[in-house]
Amino acid sequence: MSSTDLQPLASLLDTVLGNRAGTTSRQTIANLAIQLAGSGLLPSEMIYLGSWAALLAVAGTRNGQGAEVIEGDNGSHLDASATGYNGASVPNAGRYTWSSSWGRWVRIGSSGLASVLAALANVPKSEEYETTDSSVKWAFTDQLGRILFTSADFDEPALTAEIYESTDPENAVVFIDEAGRVLAKVGSGGETPVDTGPSPEIIAARGSKTSLGARLDQSMDSAGWPIDYEWGRQYLRETRMRLRCLKRGEAMKFGIAILGDSWSHNAARWSGAFAEALTADYGSYGSGWIGFGYPTTQTQLRNGSVLTSLYSYAFPSSGWTSTYYTADTADAALITSSTVGANVSVSGPNNGDTTFLLHFVGTADGVIHYRWNGGAWSSNLALPDGSAGGAVQTVALTGKPAGAWTLQIEVVSGTVSLCGLTCSRDVSGVVVHKLAATGSHSGQWAALNAAKWQTAYAALGQVNLGILMYGTNDQRSVFIPDFKSNVSTLIDRMRAVTPSTDILLIPACENGRTDNPRPMSEYIAAMRDVAFSKKCAFLNLQPLFGDTYADYAPGSARPWFASDFIHPDPPTGGRVIADAVLRLVTQH
Repeated sequence: MSSTDLQPLASLLDTVLGNRAGTTSRQTIANLAIQLAGSGLLPSEMIYLGSWAALLAVAGTRNGQGAEVIEGDNGSHLDASATGYNGASVPNAGRYTWSSSWGRWVRIGSSGLASVLAALANVPKSEEYETTDSSVKWAFTDQLGRILFTSADFDEPALTAEIYESTDPENAVVFIDEAGRVLAKVGSGGETPVDTGPSPEIIAARGSKTSLGARLDQSMDSAGWPIDYEWGRQYLRETRMRLRCLKRGEAMKFGIAILGDSWSHNAARWSGAFAEALTADYGSYGSGWIGFGYPTTQTQLRNGSVLTSLYSYAFPSSGWTSTYYTADTADAALITSSTVGANVSVSGPNNGDTTFLLHFVGTADGVIHYRWNGGAWSSNLALPDGSAGGAVQTVALTGKPAGAWTLQIEVVSGTVSLCGLTCSRDVSGVVVHKLAATGSHSGQWAALNAAKWQTAYAALGQVNLGILMYGTNDQRSVFIPDFKSNVSTLIDRMRAVTPSTDILLIPACENGRTDNPRPMSEYIAAMRDVAFSKKCAFLNLQPLFGDTYADYAPGSARPWFASDFIHPDPPTGGRVIADAVLRLVTQH
């Protein structure tokens, strides 16, 4: 063939010349069309369907015709073979070709989208990025959290999310701080920033240390908080003022409420020692809350009063049932009885208490009577459901004789629901209400009816300092975001009753359970964040006990935890807590 054989340009062709296995040959236009269609290079020849079932209902028009089932079909089917759809199981989504000889669609691979998704799945995410490589100090991520590049320079300032285009042709993009200073450059649109090195400001800030991090690590933790077990002392405003007035002998009352779990519920651990020391130094004007809601033969585990050496709650008679964690009362507890003669008794000292308020949830027919020191019964006293939606009410119990006393309350008829008792006298001093419930977690408290709980809480009288200690039970039941939400909710509810209330947050330190799903350090950090956002004081017990649980575990050189591995040992670890809270509250 030579150039003289070429004809003028033609609009249509019958055959074309091409190369096949190193040999030049002719091919008809029809066969060329079939080959191109089978290659998948002609989108118009492709079949795109939303499911394998839809594709199965369509017959191909030629051998090698292409088709695709989109990623939305997550099912699977048996692959095609010469004898039917009886091969190995394959995903429905993917690319297919039509086999004319088999009369079936044959899956030939995953779709292009699947390949992209698979590649993205292997891109490290910032929240998952942890490395033991000490050379990697920080990473820059995109909006999806994927790591774009890392740096080995600890002094490199954090990059902002804002991107500025540069008029400098050498640098397509620069990263700047809030003051407009350039932190890093990306040359000509590349993915690796030009390392400009630490700025003079960073060099000056690191002082004599080799890096800024080495200097900051001595005074700040990884979250930027000062390395100190106390924070936010300035927020104990009412506390400071009222205790100073009392110290000077001026007329003043100071009410405290302690919410939490078993760490605070058992007065022998720290809450009792704290209340005893405080009332000894500043005076007392009453018992604080005496809860009836947890009847048990173990004296220290009854809700009772925080001042157990002065006010005792005896184990009630038979016929009572307890509601615990879920009652919309001050301490989330309640006892109920429909047994005539069922009774409870409380004893107190000869200290001049004049006002005795019984806290109850009214019923349609509940009637009680009461007596002092085993004397004559009072007149029958109905406890009606006269509140809005069954909220806690109070009624004064009168007639207490002089001297030490024992009060007995007995069911006369109907159904009676009792919460507890408060005893007080009109003098200056401190009162401490122990509202904690053993075994509870923050989520159970936050789930209480807000209006009803606030009514019960307000019935205690003025509360100027709320102490919240949670963590041990939350560690196994409550995720971190929910923990922060729960604690914030409780703070808001307390402040809704008394806006000027000071709040002190105290997370528990790590315990010795071996199956904790999350370390206590996460809850400590979460509660500290809440303290910052809600303007509360914060006390971290962890550094007071030790760096790790092994430092204070039973059998260690400092065995400050009980043999159950969960609670502080009252004579040792409990005293550490009482001392720390006292020092923070009373600093003078």
